[in-house]
This record gives sequence, C-alpha cells and structure tokens, in this order.
Amino acid sequence: MLSHCLFSLFKNSYAGNFCTGLKPTFGVISGLKPTWLSTGSSTVWKVLLYSLPHIRDNLVWRINDGSRGKIGLDPWIGSGGRHLLSRDLIMYLHAHEIRVFSHIADQQNMDIFSQAWKSAQKLNLPPCWHQEWHEYIATLSKSHIRIKEGLDELVWCLAENAIYSPKSGYSSLI
Repeated sequence: MLSHCLFSLFKNSYAGNFCTGLKPTFGVISGLKPTWLSTGSSTVWKVLLYSLPHIRDNLVWRINDGSRGKIGLDPWIGSGGRHLLSRDLIMYLHAHEIRVFSHIADQQNMDIFSQAWKSAQKLNLPPCWHQEWHEYIATLSKSHIRIKEGLDELVWCLAENAIYSPKSGYSSLI
C-alpha cells in the first residue's frame, strides 16, 4: 500500500519534483536527508526513500494531449533516454513560452498517419540549436507520438500494463 502511495505522490508531483511534493508534509529538502528520517524511523520509509531514484528513473510520460510532459526534460514512451535538451535551449524555449509537447505540435502539417512537429525554423531557434532540435524531433517522430484527446499520463515503463506495483518494482531490481 505504501508503494502505491509513493507512486501516487510521484504522479501528482510530476516525477522530477517529487521532493517539492513532500516538502510541505515531511520537511524534505531536495538532495538532503529528510528530518523525519532519523535513527528511529520506520524501515519501510527508509526503503521507500532509497528506492526513489529507481522509481523516478523508470517513470515515463504517455503523451496524449501534450499538456503535461515537459519538452527537453521529461522522458516519454519510446524516448529511449534521448529526451534531454541542453540547458540553454530549454531556457530559450521557456523564455518563448514553449514548455510542453502541445506547444511544438504542428497541427497544420500532420496527416492521418503521423504527427508533425515544428521545425527549428518555425520556432525561430538560433542556428546553433538547429541540429540538436532536429535530433530531438527525429526521436519524437520515431516514437509514433500523436497529440490526441486525454491528459498526458505518467506510467511505469517496467510493467506490461504500465502500472507500478510493489511486485513490478521488486522484479525490476532482481
């Protein structure tokens, strides 16, 4: 039950910001040992805390409407670890209000078989980032993502049904 609660906390805090989701309740500061995890703490909490990196690293976005997965930061189903963009490019995109997948979907040029994505030229990216953007879009295209109805969903990539369970978490470790 606790592992399901942990997974829910991850989903509700968008995975990458898990510690900020716990901070108001438990006093967690990112990168530091939580104040509630002391010598007398429950073993269950210690195990959950130390399993966080494994859980976080195996959560991916199932892209539907493109409204929640963050461009250049969050992995998606099929990204294969090629989801990161340089810090400077991410800052440039954010400065131009380009943050999530729906912002880069090219609805005018998509067809019934594939999703089109905005090119570096359409986004007015400086030439120094054209190659990096082209590779990112190529990875998106190979993943067969299509913007459609329904919210984006954070899923566990190590289970066939995409749902985290203590059994799937344990099985992935052995």
